Amino acid sequence: IQELDDSGNALAEDDVAVLIKEIIRLSIVALSDSESYVYLAAIQTIVAVGDLHPQQILPLISWGVVLGRISLSGSQDFGDVEMGLSKEQRIKLAEALIFTIRRRAATEEYVPFLVDS
Repeated sequence: IQELDDSGNALAEDDVAVLIKEIIRLSIVALSDSESYVYLAAIQTIVAVGDLHPQQILPLISWGVVLGRISLSGSQDFGDVEMGLSKEQRIKLAEALIFTIRRRAATEEYVPFLVDS
């Protein structure tokens, strides 16, 4: 699976990493919304990104659940972001982690991403 720009050309890895982190940042913010359709969409978005980029997402959301904060290093456009998570956000992020692990079939391939994080 490749990420493409508007003209159909493949995006550079650095561009993809920045977009992933911005999508995760926006989804984390949406997890705090009181409307279920908003935070459920955010959970599914995190899971979808985790399906495509488990090596980046599994450690990130695992640390978010454990520590109650997420650090996203950005680019010149977005910069570095440190986000503190509420208890509700942590619970919803844990749900996204569980869904991601289930969808990835949690083979031993992903254990180092979770245990060594």
